[in-house]
Amino acid sequence: MYTITGKGQLESIQNLTLQRDDLLKALSEVNKDIHMGWWYYNFSVYYISTCNEKMQWSQSRQYCKARNADLVIINSFEEQVLESRPTHESGK
Repeated sequence: MYTITGKGQLESIQNLTLQRDDLLKALSEVNKDIHMGWWYYNFSVYYISTCNEKMQWSQSRQYCKARNADLVIINSFEEQVLESRPTHESGK
């Protein structure tokens, strides 16, 4: 075990402060998304669109990208269950 003194200690505190600020900003974004109808699960945020227009995969992806999102890749049974939830519109 060692201790940091002087300049090293100040740099360590500054780095931790920056990391804390980044985490608080990320948490704020997640909270904002959740309030707009997104679901948080396993360090990811999901939104099920109710767009009634049928689209090809590439069009669907563009639709998502325009909303700062992407198409989901289901990696677990839990994510698959999440996808079966009722749909909704943003902000409702």
